[in-house]
Amino acid sequence: MAILGCGTMGTAILDGILRTLTLASPSSSAQLRPSRFIACVNHAESVKRLERHYAQFFGSTPSPVQISVWQNKTAEAVKQANIILLACQPSQAAKILGDPLARGHFSHKLLLNICVGVSVSRIHEMLYGGPNAQQPPPEERAYVVHAMPNTASTISQSATVLSSEGSEHIPPEHEEMARWILTSIGTVTAAAPSLMNAASVTGASTIAFFATTLSGVVKGAIETGLPEEDAIQLAAQAMKGTAELVLRGEQPLKVRDRVMTPNGCTEKGVNALQNGRVEEVFVEAMKQAVERVFELGRESSKEQLSGLNLTQRWVGVM
Repeated sequence: MAILGCGTMGTAILDGILRTLTLASPSSSAQLRPSRFIACVNHAESVKRLERHYAQFFGSTPSPVQISVWQNKTAEAVKQANIILLACQPSQAAKILGDPLARGHFSHKLLLNICVGVSVSRIHEMLYGGPNAQQPPPEERAYVVHAMPNTASTISQSATVLSSEGSEHIPPEHEEMARWILTSIGTVTAAAPSLMNAASVTGASTIAFFATTLSGVVKGAIETGLPEEDAIQLAAQAMKGTAELVLRGEQPLKVRDRVMTPNGCTEKGVNALQNGRVEEVFVEAMKQAVERVFELGRESSKEQLSGLNLTQRWVGVM
C-alpha cells in the first residue's frame, strides 16, 4: 500500500491500520491485510518525522509489517503498490496523477482518494483526461473510491464518509479491501455524491470545532480554580459521554434539557451560550467550511487545467 502524501491524514490513517493489524486475531482473514506500506513525501524533514514516528518498524527486530519512507519517488511507489491512498492536498492531486511515469501504473488497482472536494469523476479526469480525450477501456482503469476520514483515524475512531459514486464499477475484492481499510480506522457512513462535501465537513472538520469548544470549557474551569489536568479530564469525559448518549439515540437538545433544572447552574450557563448566539455561530461555521470544500474542488480543477493536456491520448504501460 502506497500513501501518496503521508502528512497529517496519511499518517493518521496508517496509524489506525497498523493499530488494527496489531490487534487482529491470528484467525482473521490475513489475505485481506496489507503488510507492506510505502509512505511518500516531498521533503527531507517529512522523511525524518516519519522515521521517528515509526521507529519501531525500522529496528533490527523482525516485524510482519514493513514500512518504507520514500522522498520524491511517487511513480515508483505507484508501480510497486496494489493499493494507493491519495492523501495529498487537493491542489497537488492533478500533478501526482498526471505524472506520465506513474499514470499507467494505476490500472487494475484500488485508488482510495481522501482529497477533500475531489470527486471520483474528477480523479478519472486527472488520470485519463476530459471527455475529448481517448479513454482507456474500463478494465484498464484504476478502481477509485472516494472517502473522507478524520484525524481520529489514528486511534480507530474516525467518522469516515464514503461516497457512493462509481461503487457499481468496483470489483468485490477491491470493495472488500476498501471496506477493511476504512473500518480499520473507525465507522463508515455512506453518502450520495451530491452530499459528499457537507458530509465531509460534518465528519472531519467538526473535530476542530469540538476541540475549540472543549478548549473554551477547559479555560473556564481553570479560571474558576480547577487544575488544568482535572479540567481536561472532566470536560473531555463529559463530551465523550454526551456523544455516546446521542449515538445511542437521544436527540442533542433532549440531552441538554435533561441536565437543566429551572434556575439552576446549568440553565444559567446555557443562557450565556444562547446570549452569545453559539448555535448560530456553529451553523455559520458549517456553511463556510462546506463552501470552502467547493472552492478546493474548483481550485483542483484549475490546477489540472494549468498542468495537463486534457486531450492527451491515454497510453497504458505493459
